[in-house]
Amino acid sequence: MHRLETSRTPEQVDRAVLDDNTESMFICKTVLGEKFTVEALPMLASLSAHIKNDEGPNAGAAKTAIHRVRPYNFDTSLHPVCMAKTRDASYPSGHATIGYLKALALIEMVPEKREDIFARAEDYAHNRMVCGVHYRSDVEASKLVAYAVHALMTTNTPI
Repeated sequence: MHRLETSRTPEQVDRAVLDDNTESMFICKTVLGEKFTVEALPMLASLSAHIKNDEGPNAGAAKTAIHRVRPYNFDTSLHPVCMAKTRDASYPSGHATIGYLKALALIEMVPEKREDIFARAEDYAHNRMVCGVHYRSDVEASKLVAYAVHALMTTNTPI
């Protein structure tokens, strides 16, 4: 964490802070173009909100059970650049879980952009470490949670 903190550039910090404040599919605007906006795609915005709601019950249970101390609370010499929380629930990262879940949904809609969408999700997750609020293992666990939740969401059919 110290190595990442001392090597992060102002540009990386700016992107990480911007991502910290954005939990929607529209983080992929850089991949899908300027017309990929909430205003232009209100139904997609609704889906994005629905997916965000699915993250809480899934990653939240692990956060509560594991109760992992956040990096800056464990080592007070660290300086997070994003919103610091007093609640220790670092594992898995909720933001990263949301980013991966939304990327997986978008990949189903725009499979030809799979690599670029997934790269954006990876960057979004990495920014949690740039922020100084999560460990690498928090982010990696989020990817696994997202894949499992996505699989359940896509196979869940009404009775």
